[in-house]
Amino acid sequence: MIYEAIFFDLGRVLVDFDQDIIARRLMERSKKSFQEVLSYYSQTNIIYDFESGKIAPEEVLTSINECFSLTLSMEEFKLLWSDIFFENREMEKIVDILYGRYRLFIISDTNILHYEYISERFPVIHKFEEHILSYQIGVRKPHPLIFKAALKRANCIAKRAIFIDDKPKNVEGARELGITGIIHTSVDETRRELEKLGVLP
Repeated sequence: MIYEAIFFDLGRVLVDFDQDIIARRLMERSKKSFQEVLSYYSQTNIIYDFESGKIAPEEVLTSINECFSLTLSMEEFKLLWSDIFFENREMEKIVDILYGRYRLFIISDTNILHYEYISERFPVIHKFEEHILSYQIGVRKPHPLIFKAALKRANCIAKRAIFIDDKPKNVEGARELGITGIIHTSVDETRRELEKLGVLP
């Protein structure tokens, strides 16, 4: 098979992150328990709504300040919410090999604050032609609309595309549309899978 486009997930594939950092920061500032913080996430669906573009950063900030009796400014909130990401240099090496040989795209479930933070601090994502983002599309993976939007932007048919993601359900969603899927469990395993497909030497 001749492949034309490779779609990468962002978090835990191109960059690593620890979302529990947000919960720990909220615990420290509010003196609430970890379980109380987790309950807030689940009861409000705030992450899902934020990543689906249903609510704006200002609404998230207001909700958190009210729930945890805080007075965070927007700048304080941006740092608390977004300073959770780390480099993945080994994946960057794979991107460097593919760059210029294939058309590279990002498909990510993310929110505007995380995306802006990563864009400013992680140069690797600027090697990708376009970024197809859940908060802009209005749905998260594995909804077929986000994959269809990615294929349209790449001007690529499904059978000539590869999608790499750490979540099996997202990879399965891409496969249902005819996209070749790779479940990212480690850099070495992803490298081996790309070698099998003939896109890495």
